[in-house]
Amino acid sequence: MNKVAWLCMLKWGHQLSSIEMIKDYELKLKTSCKSALIKKTNVSYYDVNGAWNAIVFATLESDDSSSIIIVFNQSTEDLITGDKLRPLAFKKFRSKHYFGDKDWMLKWSGK
Repeated sequence: MNKVAWLCMLKWGHQLSSIEMIKDYELKLKTSCKSALIKKTNVSYYDVNGAWNAIVFATLESDDSSSIIIVFNQSTEDLITGDKLRPLAFKKFRSKHYFGDKDWMLKWSGK
């Protein structure tokens, strides 16, 4: 998290996460990345701020859990997202090889 994000959290009276919680989350991310069946680089990631090349780690949906996706900015290695993914969104990623709403971005950027 960058300095601006920390300051905004404090400014609005939000409590900072405990170091134990952060270390636990970091361990879960590392474990998920190591056990991921899908590992891809140079994946386009689109959001309202633009598009980036990303590194993607993903586990497939099973009977007892959802698909999990972890995405890092390829150049900075910053975490973009780490979350469960709905089956339809995961299927879209597998077929189109990008994340985010590319169509929406292209529509509003005038391209």
